[in-house]
Amino acid sequence: MALRHTQVLFFRDDLAEVVGKMNEISEATCDTKAHSWMNFKPWFDEDNNDMIWDPPLRKLFSARGPHVPFATWVPAHRKRSRTQPMVIGLTHPKGRYAVRQLAEDGLQMPEAWHVRQDHSRRGIVIACDYDATPKQALEFLLDASTRLSGIELDSRWVGDIVEGF
Repeated sequence: MALRHTQVLFFRDDLAEVVGKMNEISEATCDTKAHSWMNFKPWFDEDNNDMIWDPPLRKLFSARGPHVPFATWVPAHRKRSRTQPMVIGLTHPKGRYAVRQLAEDGLQMPEAWHVRQDHSRRGIVIACDYDATPKQALEFLLDASTRLSGIELDSRWVGDIVEGF
């Protein structure tokens, strides 16, 4: 499968463009067998790239995820003869029970969403309900990323559209 990447730079308080792209991906995924998703990470200036570097030995021996959060959104799609729900994921450095940590910090996950995984290194994976919108998923991911980050984040983000064909 060939993959094509397209980046979208956006600010936390201006989600219109990136949500529009997510809606386009959702509609295209429902109509075809295309496999597309989006990844989200904080946007750093070139002179701040040292902030996102994780030492290799830390990765090897640590039971925690990366200092800089990395989020993924996969739209609802057909798999075999069944519709799969929208799924979001997030790797972070805060260890186990991240969903509980978010709730204690005031960020509640909607009741109809289901935690599929909450692992210290592999992060959290959440299946959203069928009524959830891409905007709701993105807002949750950005809020969770900010709260679970190992470094201070500002409002700048990069969305990476990954198209498989």
